[in-house]
Amino acid sequence: MFDFFFFRALFDKLSKGHRRVTIGTLPFYHGSGFWALCYCLLEGHQTIIMEHFHPAVLLNCIEKYKIDTLNLVPAILESLCQDEIEINRWDLSSLKTVLCGSAPLGKELSKRFLHKFPHVINLIQGYGMTEVVVLSHITPLNMPIDDDSYLGSCGKLLPSFEAMLIDEESGVVQKEPWKRGELLLRSEAIMKGYLNDVEETKKVIDSNKWLHTGDVMYFDSDNFYFVVDRKKDLIKV
Repeated sequence: MFDFFFFRALFDKLSKGHRRVTIGTLPFYHGSGFWALCYCLLEGHQTIIMEHFHPAVLLNCIEKYKIDTLNLVPAILESLCQDEIEINRWDLSSLKTVLCGSAPLGKELSKRFLHKFPHVINLIQGYGMTEVVVLSHITPLNMPIDDDSYLGSCGKLLPSFEAMLIDEESGVVQKEPWKRGELLLRSEAIMKGYLNDVEETKKVIDSNKWLHTGDVMYFDSDNFYFVVDRKKDLIKV
């Protein structure tokens, strides 16, 4: 519940009193897509639903419906940055905020996107998983768009979470910046367990209620987190 109020405050700042218009580019069975839809329903914002994604269709919708917020994944940003997409064919001036998650968004792709879409003033990346009810990290809203030091980062830890990085070989907690380790998370927002699968739950959540994410990260001197590797593979459907 705390996270809902956190994000409500975040988007209130983004909205500045006006009704937001976004588009459902992600499947609603996907955690990020479903969360974005629920938020718009709760707050009375408008969501345009795309049946199938195509860059030109998305850009048509931005122009037609004056969309100001996009909730995307890096693969979609990459498709929008392709040379054959000539954005001067559309009026995209309404678009101000882009949220990105589900996979690491690299610094170079971030720069290419911001160069191609100069009217975007908020590029917000998040990190999360279904087991933590979508998000545990997010880029702070007050980051200047011309400061690229945070690009490539998945943001900072949300207030309702505890986190630690564990060295993969020694098992030691990494307390200094730039040291890699597996991310462990603890919060009341974390799931209780996998349905009818006690053994798999025990592999992921230890006796101290730490969720072992399988993602290898480091944090910098400003406590921005960066994903660098994954200990285990998964298939998203």
